[in-house]
Amino acid sequence: MGNGISQEQLEAHLARQEQLIKQLQAVVDQQAASLESMGAVAVDYSVNGAGTDVPVAKELYDEVVGVVRASAHSRKAELPVTDDEKENAGNVEWAEPTAEEERGFMATKPWLGAMAPPTGFQFGLTDGLPNVKLELEHVHGYRGSGVRQNVIWIDSKTILYFTASVGIVHNIETNTQKFFRNHSDDILSIAYHPGRRIVATGEKGKMPSVHVWDVDSCQELAKIAGFHSRGVVSVSFSLDGGRVAAVGLDDHHSITVHDWASNQMLGCAEGGTERILDIQFNLTDTADSNNDFVTCGVKHIQFWSISPGTLVGNSGKLGNLGERQAYLAAAFSTQYTILGTQNGELYLFKAEKLVKVIPAHQQSVFALKGVRDTLISGGKDGAITKWNMNTLQKVATLNLTKIEVHPSSRRPRTTSAPSTCSMKTRSSAAHSPIRFIAPSFRAPT
Repeated sequence: MGNGISQEQLEAHLARQEQLIKQLQAVVDQQAASLESMGAVAVDYSVNGAGTDVPVAKELYDEVVGVVRASAHSRKAELPVTDDEKENAGNVEWAEPTAEEERGFMATKPWLGAMAPPTGFQFGLTDGLPNVKLELEHVHGYRGSGVRQNVIWIDSKTILYFTASVGIVHNIETNTQKFFRNHSDDILSIAYHPGRRIVATGEKGKMPSVHVWDVDSCQELAKIAGFHSRGVVSVSFSLDGGRVAAVGLDDHHSITVHDWASNQMLGCAEGGTERILDIQFNLTDTADSNNDFVTCGVKHIQFWSISPGTLVGNSGKLGNLGERQAYLAAAFSTQYTILGTQNGELYLFKAEKLVKVIPAHQQSVFALKGVRDTLISGGKDGAITKWNMNTLQKVATLNLTKIEVHPSSRRPRTTSAPSTCSMKTRSSAAHSPIRFIAPSFRAPT
């Protein structure tokens, strides 16, 4: 034979296989007899009350016989294939399964009944990749956990936010979206400069980056990378929009300021061992809003200035008015740096000194937003409060706990408003209500 095995050798091999099968069958018969006797003993024990009835002998015998027969069948299938068989196997063409084969497939693989080839599909002719590609049409959902101040009004009909690794510009009137998709991991922070219509977003990851992009075209303008690690938890634009400040999630909560257009780092510093939750350029009258900024976080208040090649920071002075706690958000009036605190108060600083404490919410102040002469605060207690920025007196309060919404929507983590802002109260005829975003916000469908 062509493969070096003669007919006599093949027949001898088959005879040996047959002899082995007979010997194995004899062993099985012997084991079956033993199992039957064991079964009888078990029954006797049960009758005498000295043991438990375990009538398994017959089942064990059937299992052993089944295993042996399957083994013998597989051994026959492993016999050498002749040259003629090899040659004929190569000439077999694929054929559609018969009706009987189809029924067998359905019995063992029922999901096949729900599958069908595309219209016009032919094996070997039209089974290449389709000449189409997937496009992102709409993103449903919003990230409300582990982040703050991450929804921004662009104008009266457009909002800016993110979920996963996608920056989203959403028109709420037409329910259409545009996307920024250059991030390689989940976005954690966002900032917007209305004068230049640019966005900064920071991501998480081993070596996270900050991207600056155009809000109208969603095209990237700059990518800042190579310094932070683990994540960028907060970003902020300077008053003129030319500088971006960022806070990292590394052990020292490092802070950087970049001229994003030239990708030049203007300064860096370690923020400390406590978690930093917000960074904002200082917009008070006495500060240089392109050079000075504020960071706040867990037992952390720091006032910074950019010095050539570095950052110089001074801690906020609480005196006898305040206590060290978590400071969750920052905003500014012409006179004050305003911090929202863990215990629900607003801390007002002049320069670096705490000068006033205002009770604001029953629980933590999660979000602050200054809009011209108005300050908006959002608390864990479910209240959205409008304040006069000059007098810091309450103008109106919206209590989300009295609105029929999902419970998770009653604790706003971000507040934002268009350029004009008023709040409708039960006793007021005002027709332009404040708009806010709560954690369970979803894009309309």
